[in-house]
Amino acid sequence: MTDIESRADADVRTRDALNSCWELMDFAIDDLLKTRDTFKGFLFTRLSDFIDDLLVWLSGSVTYQQTCIDGFEGIDSIAAEIMEMVMRKGQHLTSNGLAIASNLDALLKIFRIPIPFLRPGSGGLGIFGSDSPEEQPLDSPEGSPQLGDSSDNQQLDSSEPGSGGLGIFGSDSPEEQPLDSPEGSPQMGDSSDNQQLDSSEVSPPQNLNGSKKRPLDSSENQPMDSSENQSLDSSKYSPHNLDPSKNQQPDLSESRPSDSYTTQQLGSSRNQPLDSSESRPMDPLRKLNPLRALNPFGKLEDRHLSEEGGFPRWVTTHSRRLLAARGRRINANVVVAKDGSGRCKTIEQALAMVPMKNRRKFVIYIKQGVYKEKIEVTKKMKNVMFVGDGPTKTIITGNVAFLPDRIGTYRTSTVAVNGDYFMAKDIGFENTAGAARHQAVALRVSADFAVFFNCHIDGYQDTLYVHTHRQFYRDCRISGTIDFVFGDAKAVFQNCEFVIRRPMDNQQCIVTAQGRKDRRETTGIVIHNSRITGDATYRPVKDKNRAFFGRPWKEYSRTIIMNTDIDDVIDPEGWLKWNETFALKTLFYSEYRNRGRGSGQARRVRWRGIQRISARQARGFAPGEFLRGNAWITKRRIPYNAY
Repeated sequence: MTDIESRADADVRTRDALNSCWELMDFAIDDLLKTRDTFKGFLFTRLSDFIDDLLVWLSGSVTYQQTCIDGFEGIDSIAAEIMEMVMRKGQHLTSNGLAIASNLDALLKIFRIPIPFLRPGSGGLGIFGSDSPEEQPLDSPEGSPQLGDSSDNQQLDSSEPGSGGLGIFGSDSPEEQPLDSPEGSPQMGDSSDNQQLDSSEVSPPQNLNGSKKRPLDSSENQPMDSSENQSLDSSKYSPHNLDPSKNQQPDLSESRPSDSYTTQQLGSSRNQPLDSSESRPMDPLRKLNPLRALNPFGKLEDRHLSEEGGFPRWVTTHSRRLLAARGRRINANVVVAKDGSGRCKTIEQALAMVPMKNRRKFVIYIKQGVYKEKIEVTKKMKNVMFVGDGPTKTIITGNVAFLPDRIGTYRTSTVAVNGDYFMAKDIGFENTAGAARHQAVALRVSADFAVFFNCHIDGYQDTLYVHTHRQFYRDCRISGTIDFVFGDAKAVFQNCEFVIRRPMDNQQCIVTAQGRKDRRETTGIVIHNSRITGDATYRPVKDKNRAFFGRPWKEYSRTIIMNTDIDDVIDPEGWLKWNETFALKTLFYSEYRNRGRGSGQARRVRWRGIQRISARQARGFAPGEFLRGNAWITKRRIPYNAY
């Protein structure tokens, strides 16, 4: 690679693209190594989980390589040519791996091969089974500050809205010690000896006024000829890989036990679950947050049910219990305060204290204030959690943008999250560069199993970069103008608000730009039980500067909008072309049971890739199936909302 560097000219953008590529290549290799290491603890009884992990990580590797290529878009240099050649070869090999894993998944579905679902922790795969080295208990250092102490520490009372309580989060990945223990057991941060770990817990979009992104040649990502009759192509049998050009239906005929709780939808009396109209008991938690009562799916598979309600299965029992905590004292490892009342004055200082490859939740409590920092949670900083005093009180801000320095989109983020099992609660992330400076990311997330709860993510163009892997956003607000949610993660937004802001005079607004490049990737953006609206500055210009749900950044772009309130800010056509013909036959866009003045579909575009999905197909994109384990139930059998 030194030869490539020597060929790179002094152009700032070329150098920036090369630097990004080195990092992205490391990430791509890391995902490939995960697929290899998963075989070490392989059990046939966990085959289904095993395949899902393979598909997620192989999809991530493809995306990292593509991000490197995108970084050189518009750069005419020998370095760009060499890097694209290298990355294309790597993508081809990775795509072949995706094809193999996808066909294995399809084989199980075709022949209905039964795969017992053991209780997680009874043995297993890589990071999920008991054989994982990451699942060994790890003591917290003595003296971990406790929120509520008089020095570095603040008590977070989750019973008070906006108090900055730890809410849903805590020790909640399969790599950390769960605090789901009897009263009197040590809390997170205590120095007691080795608490036993319960392994069951387990180029960027350009603006529309001149900058361009190069459409990709669809033939380049096909390790197999998509026109051939491949009987084991999982795109024919799974909602994760539907090929819209063939209008195929997934086999989702297996029976599901009835869910006995409500399907109320916010602001609507037309509350019908996907496949049941039965009346169900009301969830008292709706008094705290009406959006929590939304549940359009009615029925769930037993195998997806978690032990506590409200978050994905991979959010551990302890983390879910934190959501229900009332005035409980919870430990934070470090407190950040601009006024000096905490252990650190900057978030960067606090992150420097995170043990590398950390196996336990490392909680950073960030007191009220505006923190102008450029933050990176590195790949080795696992299980990090940010907790603030509220998304309008604790704000991390920046203003790095593509212009004037022509920095690549990947590098513009105010906060970049690469470490797996990251969580954030009651935090605001923003990029204040403005619409005129083009791409300016507020938050980029490349972490697996990332969760964001009650966060605001504000910007203009390219606000939220859902880059790779599994991500879940709950009760969040995202604002922007062009492609303000973009990337190739497997991302679900539940009970979130998408706010369209006023763009420049010659711009249109697009909510999403999903970037699935290979048809076998299991990625996509799902907007579920949310709201799409415009702010006060946008409404006066909505007829001139039209707004759309999304446009296809890559050939197999996939976005599903379900059970969502849509204001009249969305153009009747609904979706926008990238260019005249790109991806119109291969994308997968669908609207399902939405409501509001902008939800009518009579005047929607009629591209071949626009899909009308059934209740069974929609269930496949629900969090419980799409994120696998993102289903809801309460261990104590209290009322809950599955979705």
